[in-house]
Amino acid sequence: MAITGDGSRKHRDGDTAGCRPARRGLAVLTETADAENAGLVCVAVPGAPPHGRGAVRLERTAAFARARHLGAEDTDLDRMVEEVYGVHWVSAAGILAGGGEAVPEPPKDWQDRLRRAEQEAARERARADRLERRLRWRAPGPVKRRLIGLLR
Repeated sequence: MAITGDGSRKHRDGDTAGCRPARRGLAVLTETADAENAGLVCVAVPGAPPHGRGAVRLERTAAFARARHLGAEDTDLDRMVEEVYGVHWVSAAGILAGGGEAVPEPPKDWQDRLRRAEQEAARERARADRLERRLRWRAPGPVKRRLIGLLR
């Protein structure tokens, strides 16, 4: 499966499922995987069969690597992950953008915002370096070592 330019899923045989992630869809999936300690988080695509192509999946790499290490064949990977880590199913609400839900466009000035943020980060790094040099110059021996250790 691959992600097409419009955000929909495209399967190896060319069939497009037509679902797109919501704005925080991936964040919700990863938070769910962490909260449930699940090796596989599945989302049923509305109007599609729940198994096979009809499910959007987030696979925990460690879970599938462990399943392979335990000797699971490719056809048994999901079953082994379910036994060892667990599989968690979630609703598509908040994860997949519905047909009527408008996907917001990025701001027109996103490049300017990024440039300003990078400049601000560079200024703050330079300020932190100046303050650290000042601290090293002024602090006495043992106190200086402890303060510098706290800064790192």
